[in-house]
Amino acid sequence: MVLTQSLLSLNWLNHTKYGPLCCLVPHVGASECLRLCPSLPRSILTAFTQHSISAPVCQSVNRLISQSVSQSMNQSVCNVTELPQSPLSVTLGFDNDGHNDHNGQKHVF
Repeated sequence: MVLTQSLLSLNWLNHTKYGPLCCLVPHVGASECLRLCPSLPRSILTAFTQHSISAPVCQSVNRLISQSVSQSMNQSVCNVTELPQSPLSVTLGFDNDGHNDHNGQKHVF
């Protein structure tokens, strides 16, 4: 966990942060990353404003969301009509249909 905490404490505008983050997420889990760094979603969204690092940031977001959904699927029994919400989507304020609770707009991941 020390390595993960050290990585998450690096400046979010540092492009070298995202490669190791992508490698750690499958082992640590998205929920643990969110627990260690509650500001993670806001920090990642802020990093998207920097064009020079948007590609590695996007890759990290994809890895976090995939891991978060995978964790949710493994932790609950799925009903065919109702999918569990991933911890990351709850943190970002999305419902199961991809709607953001804040403005009702649909976002596709």
